[in-house]
Amino acid sequence: ADFVYFPQCVSQVYFSLRAQFEMDHWSAIAAAEVEYLVPLLRWAHGHPLHRRYSGRNFWTVFSMDLGRQDFPRSAAWLEHWSVGSLTGSEHWMHASGFLHPGPGSTRPEEDEDGCWREDTVPVAMANEMFPARNFRIQDTVISIPSRFAPEERTARFDGRPVLCFFAGSPNSCARRRVLELYSNEPGFDVSTSFLGDDAYRERLWESRFCLVLRGSSHTNNVRLYDVIAHGCIPVIISDDFQPVLDAWLPWKDIAVFLPTSSIPRLGHILRNDIDEARRWEYFQNVALPSSESAPSRVDELIQASGGSLDRSTLWSGLSAARVFHWHGTVFWILFFADVLQKLTKRMLGGSGGVVSFSTEQHSEPNLSGREAFLWRREPWWHLPPVSAQLPGGIDSSSARTLLSSLHWLHSTIRKRESRLPGVIVDCGADAISESAKLFETFGGSAPSAGQVARTSEDKQVCTRPLGVVALSIEPSATRLEELRLAGRAANWGTAFAWRVELVQLSGAAGGSSSSSSNTTTSSVPLARRTLKEAVRLAAGAISERPLARPIAFLLRAGHRCGLLSALHGPLGSGDMLVKFVLLSAGGQGRRTLDRAPVVKGLLCFCMTSSGRLHPAFGPFADSGSSCEGDALCGWEEDPDLDTLVQLLSGGGFSAGPPPAR
Repeated sequence: ADFVYFPQCVSQVYFSLRAQFEMDHWSAIAAAEVEYLVPLLRWAHGHPLHRRYSGRNFWTVFSMDLGRQDFPRSAAWLEHWSVGSLTGSEHWMHASGFLHPGPGSTRPEEDEDGCWREDTVPVAMANEMFPARNFRIQDTVISIPSRFAPEERTARFDGRPVLCFFAGSPNSCARRRVLELYSNEPGFDVSTSFLGDDAYRERLWESRFCLVLRGSSHTNNVRLYDVIAHGCIPVIISDDFQPVLDAWLPWKDIAVFLPTSSIPRLGHILRNDIDEARRWEYFQNVALPSSESAPSRVDELIQASGGSLDRSTLWSGLSAARVFHWHGTVFWILFFADVLQKLTKRMLGGSGGVVSFSTEQHSEPNLSGREAFLWRREPWWHLPPVSAQLPGGIDSSSARTLLSSLHWLHSTIRKRESRLPGVIVDCGADAISESAKLFETFGGSAPSAGQVARTSEDKQVCTRPLGVVALSIEPSATRLEELRLAGRAANWGTAFAWRVELVQLSGAAGGSSSSSSNTTTSSVPLARRTLKEAVRLAAGAISERPLARPIAFLLRAGHRCGLLSALHGPLGSGDMLVKFVLLSAGGQGRRTLDRAPVVKGLLCFCMTSSGRLHPAFGPFADSGSSCEGDALCGWEEDPDLDTLVQLLSGGGFSAGPPPAR
C-alpha cells in the first residue's frame, strides 16, 4: 500500500471513560489520549509502512470537534500525518473571498460588532486548556451525515413562503443575537423550539434560506447537511468555518457566507442583496438533481418569477443534496480524491523528492472560488484553451507520460506474474511517427534479437519468455506498405515480436481485406474480421503458446481504426479480450467520446496536456463530451486501472518514478 488509513477509536474511549468513571470532559479526553491514543501512535511509527515516508502517507480522522487541538500530547506523533476533523482553518472565511459583500470585509478580529472574541477565540487561540488551532494544508475537513435523504420536495424552488428559518438553543453569541433581533421579524421563523422530525422537515421545506450557526459544537455541524438535504439555501454565519471539499465544490454558489458582524443587517441582505436570479443560482447548486430542466418547468418558473429569471440561468446539474447523501457514491468519490491529492502532494515534490514541509505547513491554500472545482457548464477539471494546449497524439508530452506509465505497468505485471501481459495492438494510426513512438516506448522491455527465432512460415516464436508482442492493424493498403517499410528500417521485427495485419474491422466502413506479416506482403484476400479474431490471429501467429487473458494489454486506436463499432461485442468481463483501450487524438488534437465504447464496466478518462487523467463519465462529465487529447479506457474492477489512475490523476507521476508495488 502507498497510502494508509489509520482507524482509531479515541472518541469511543473518551465516552466510555465519562460514562463508566464519571470523569469530566477534560479529564476523560486527557486519559483517552495518554492511555490509548499515544501508545497506538507509537506503535504505528514503528511499522515499515510508516517508516517508508515518515508518516506522510498516513491519514486518520478525529470525530471530536477540534481535531489536533483536542490531543496536544499527540502533536509530535501526528506531525507529518494528514488528519480529518470537523474544524478547518479559522482563516478560511476571510481568505476565501466568499464573504458577503466581498473580499473587502473587515477581518473578524478587527470587528468589534461581531462574535469573534466570544465564539472563535476560545476554540481557535491558545489557552490553558489546549494549544492554538493547527490545521495543516494536508488535513481534510470531514462532514456529518444527515439522517434525512433528499426527497421530491427538495427540488421545489417555489412554494417556500418563509424567508429564513432557524431553531436551536441560545448557546453561542451568534445564536443569541439572531434570536434577539429576528424572533418577531416578519418573514423570519427563528425560535428555541425543539421540533420533532416531521415538523422540522416541514419548516426546512417551507423556507428559502436557513441559518447555520455555531452552537455547543462547531459551525460545521449536522444542521448544514440537514438544510442542504431539504433544498433550503444555507446561510453560514461564522468567523471560523471551512467547508468540506472546499477545493472541489462551488461553495460560493451553494451557500451565503456572512461574518457574525453582519447579523444586524441579515434581513436587508436576504431581502435586497440577493435577488431571485441569484437565489436560483444558489438553489440549483443545492437542490436540482437532473442534468436538464424540463421545458414546461422552465416556462412555469419564468412566469412565477415575474420575469426576474430567464432561460440562460435555468440550467442544472449535480446537486449538493446529492453529494452529501452518504448512501450514494458521489461524496465518497470526491472525498477520497481530496485525501489522495493531499497525501500525494505531501509525499512528492516538484523535482522528484520530498517537498519542504517547514514552510508548507504555514502556507494558505488556494481558495479562489471560481478557480475551484465546478460541476456545471465547465468540466470538473480546468483545461487550458485549445490554442494553449500541446499538440495531441503520441508526440505530445502528456501522451508520452501516459505511454511511459503503461509501459511501466506492463513491465511490472510481467515481472510480478512471470508471464506476458498481452499483445500491444496499434490500430489505424494517423501517422507512422505515432506507431514509432508507441513501439519505441514499449521496446524498452523487449528481448534482444537473439531471443526470437523465425520459422519458415514467417512466424516469430519465442525461444524464451518474450518482453513485448506487438500487432499493427491497418485498414489502408497504401499505409500498410509505408508501415511495413518503417518497421523494417527501425528493426521492429528484431527488437520485439511484431506482426502487421491489413484488416477492416467488422462493423467499420471498408471493403475487402488481405494480410501481411512483417517480412512479406500477401495478396490473398481475407474476410473482414472482428477485433477478437484479429488479435487472436496475431497472438497465435507470434507465439506458440496460448496467451492468458487479457489477450491484448493495450489497444491503441487512431481515428481510422473503426474501433468504436468493433468494440460493441464480447470485449471484456468473462472474455477479457482487451485490458486497456487508448483512443488517440492524433493530429486533430481532440477525441470525441459521444460514440465511446458503451460497455458495462468500462470507464474512460481524458488525458490533459498537464499529464493527468480525469474521468470522462458521469457525474464528472456530460455524455457526448470530448477530450482535449487522448482518452484511456479500462475495466472498473481491474486493480491495475486503479494503479494507473493513482499515478496520473494527481500529477504525481511527473514528479518522479512511480511508487513501488
